[in-house]
Amino acid sequence: MDISTAQTSEPSEELGVLLVPPLEAGRILRVGKTTVFKLIKNGELKSRKIGKSRRISLDSIRELAAKGTR
Repeated sequence: MDISTAQTSEPSEELGVLLVPPLEAGRILRVGKTTVFKLIKNGELKSRKIGKSRRISLDSIRELAAKGTR
């Protein structure tokens, strides 16, 4: 693995993870858990329930981040 890739990619992505829990999504976005749930409630961040757990796709996180940089 190239060092520049390791520094710029998301930790979850390096492991081949497609869905992350809200706390991990918050770490990636650099926001708190409450903000993550507000973003989900407002429809700005797509999530799904798997059993009793809520998971957020990395694609949804990227889409939200892209909207913020336009």
